[in-house]
Amino acid sequence: MHGRGLRSIVPRGEVVEGVRRMDDDVTAVPEVPGATSAPVPESAPDGVEAWILPSGEPQPRRSWAKPLVIGLSVLIAVAGMAVAGAAFFLRGSSDTITAMVPDDASVYATVYLDPALGQKLALRSLFSKFPATDTTGELNERLDGFFDNGLQDTGLSFRTDVRPWVGSQVGLVVKVVSSTTDTAALVASTDDAAAQKALAKVKGYLTSQGDSFTTQQHGGVTVTVGSRGSEVGPDVYAVVSHTVVIGTSAAIVDEVIDTAQGSHAAMNGTSEYSKVFDALPKDKLAFVYVNAAPLIKDLEANIDPSALAGPGPFTALEAYRGAGLAVSASSNGIAADFTIDVDSSKLTAQGRAALTVAAHPNTVLPFTPRTAFALFAGEGARPGFQQLLTSLIKDNPAVQQTTDSYGLTGPNNVVDHLTGDIGITAGPGDASGFPGLAFLAGTDDAAGMQRFLDTAAADIGPNLSSSGWQTEDYNGATITFLPISPEEQFLPISPAYTVADGMAIVAASPEEVKAVLDAHAGTNITDAENYGPALAGSVPNSTSLVYLDVEAIASTIREQLQPEDQANYDANVEPNIRHLKAFTMSGASTADQQSFRLFLLVR
Repeated sequence: MHGRGLRSIVPRGEVVEGVRRMDDDVTAVPEVPGATSAPVPESAPDGVEAWILPSGEPQPRRSWAKPLVIGLSVLIAVAGMAVAGAAFFLRGSSDTITAMVPDDASVYATVYLDPALGQKLALRSLFSKFPATDTTGELNERLDGFFDNGLQDTGLSFRTDVRPWVGSQVGLVVKVVSSTTDTAALVASTDDAAAQKALAKVKGYLTSQGDSFTTQQHGGVTVTVGSRGSEVGPDVYAVVSHTVVIGTSAAIVDEVIDTAQGSHAAMNGTSEYSKVFDALPKDKLAFVYVNAAPLIKDLEANIDPSALAGPGPFTALEAYRGAGLAVSASSNGIAADFTIDVDSSKLTAQGRAALTVAAHPNTVLPFTPRTAFALFAGEGARPGFQQLLTSLIKDNPAVQQTTDSYGLTGPNNVVDHLTGDIGITAGPGDASGFPGLAFLAGTDDAAGMQRFLDTAAADIGPNLSSSGWQTEDYNGATITFLPISPEEQFLPISPAYTVADGMAIVAASPEEVKAVLDAHAGTNITDAENYGPALAGSVPNSTSLVYLDVEAIASTIREQLQPEDQANYDANVEPNIRHLKAFTMSGASTADQQSFRLFLLVR
């Protein structure tokens, strides 16, 4: 491996100008906190790109704080893992900025640039599987270019002005109060003098562009406030507790200073934060916390009250107190864990029942074909259906006449006899390229479910085709299907359904119904090569699962390409995705917490 502009092989273990030798490779790495390094001149020789300040006619002025904060947000959301992956040192630094986050912040996000050793080793193993990222020097070049573009309105070069002093952690604080939103970027510093020099360079550059700056003291800390004439909002910065703070207002910078000095309560001292943080993996690359309770109160004050009464995402909002996200790496994949703190006393009876569904082997899985490349499987769906019907009828009582006629409500209704296991599967499909889709729902009343499906089919059929419903016996099951002529087809489907072995099956074709029945009689999704390893990365005791066989989906897409496009795919795409095998999103819950995990299987 090599990076552009490297002159010679670096002795093992030695750090020179941001380069460390590991085994037989030369690997470019970010600056090591506390390590000595030679300064990088602004006019770098030997092919190393130098930063050139803008010249010529003055450019339209824009806030430098906002693009810097936005750039940091992108770092946290997109590039954080890559930056951490480039930092393969033999130690991990402790959290340095969380204690500076005010307790009344709405959102806090951070990326650990020097994560724990296990995370670094896992990332190194993962990156080595992809040609586009297996050379750390090339990865650093891309990242340097990315951040230089983000800093183009500041007069700074990330390579020479910023990277030398950036420490082990960066963060973003967002505070929402009514219609006002303030943000502050927090960047840990290993060299406060170098950080101040970079900030002074920004100040000088912006002054030459017509901005003006004043300074003020807060808690013994110098706070610099920029002004841009009639434009709204100053650019504010300060350095406190070995951390550069860049904000969109003096108020939020002052609050961060107060928190760092202990005169304002910190977020990590609140019970909600601790509950969310402790529920997530200890070792991680990035972390986001949402202080949901005050945000929800603000939302409720600014939306139509009727939206809070009916079914939908705004129902029982006040039950949600805090939420968190952690991104972590393992030897066979990347995971994103979510957790939501819930006050179940503010939920309906059905809502509390949905949270406390006992995990069990989902009966949908044995019915899912082994060749399926997509699956959604859920448990405990009955309370949700019941709550939805109750809300609809409460909102419009006339709806009950229709739900009663279909047997969805009333005595011995079909919903009360659902087992709670439901699923949606998608398979390769037929020659038309349309995927084989099927919806599955467990029932303990096969006759009642059959009546419901027959009633619905009788009403829907005439709207889909002039042909009548037909039946076919298949291995003891009666499949009802509707032939649709090409002239009538909106989609290349022939709706079909059956009820067999405690499962209602509604599919896009009678062939797909047969595939589902065959899976139950023979091999199924649990026998698929990628399913087991992907499931091992899901949340424990999950009651919901989304599974995508990425390898099978990619193969299906390739088959649809023209020969010349297949050749291009094989040369440029396949080498970088061949190790991406599957993706899962799983969920579980208790009486006071919901957990979700996204997992990308790489092997």
